[in-house]
Amino acid sequence: MNKRITLVFGEIYEGNQFKGTELAPKIIYEEILKPINKQLNYKELNYIDSGNNETKNNIKNYDNLLINLAELKNNIDYVFKAGNFPFILGGDHSIAYSSVASFIENFENGSIVWIDAHSDINTPLTSKSMNAHGMPLSSAIGVGDPHFNKLFNKYVKPENIYLIGTRDVEPEETEIIEKYKINNYSMEDVKKRGLQVIINEIIENIGKNKSNHIHLSVDIDSLDPIFIKGTGTPVKNGFEIKDLNDMTGRFIETKLVRSLDIVEFNPLLDDSNDSFETVRQVVTSVYKDLVNNLL
Repeated sequence: MNKRITLVFGEIYEGNQFKGTELAPKIIYEEILKPINKQLNYKELNYIDSGNNETKNNIKNYDNLLINLAELKNNIDYVFKAGNFPFILGGDHSIAYSSVASFIENFENGSIVWIDAHSDINTPLTSKSMNAHGMPLSSAIGVGDPHFNKLFNKYVKPENIYLIGTRDVEPEETEIIEKYKINNYSMEDVKKRGLQVIINEIIENIGKNKSNHIHLSVDIDSLDPIFIKGTGTPVKNGFEIKDLNDMTGRFIETKLVRSLDIVEFNPLLDDSNDSFETVRQVVTSVYKDLVNNLL
């Protein structure tokens, strides 16, 4: 598989409660990826301030998010149409409205591997925070906000979604997960069964379902907070850095990953350099695995 990796910047923060995630894409590019490869192509988001960040339909920053997520999706679509690999840098996890929508449009029976402390499948009727970064998967299966659902020309089959490392899931989200038979491997499951067993099971099920294309979504809050202070919604008892790197590496080595996003690094939430160093390790590992398996 000979594909050029193209970075897509998802400089968006309005999906969460803190400013700062919009700074992460350029920091990751300039200080981590550019020193590795100065020839990397990238597309920046032509961010548009609609001047209307009001809460509508129980979603904060409604209009501005819709405008910018649509623009981000267009950028990802462009990369796919060029025959290249989109490596999307968030930004908060609301960018996954765009990354998943573009992916599933190109790979109709595709699988979503979602590495995150949260399930992010709230709807406007269930969300307590009204932050869009906790809702992208509900729109991905067509049960979210109607206007956000329209970002998707096709929906993801719920049985092709794999949540890994969850440990902060609201009861209403659990109901949606169970109703639609979404695969949820909680952190408790990981500790009981072993991470490698779960990864093998997911890869096997992807093959059985003939959903042999993967979008890999990596939320940095899947890590334990001792490794990542610079993220908006940390949850204790998370992954170690080595586990996360091994996991992303295993999925990339299948040569089934067609796009990938890394989200929720907020440099403004950590005055030290510790969180950046954690992100450096994760991004460097992912990039090297992509190069070894795509090019």
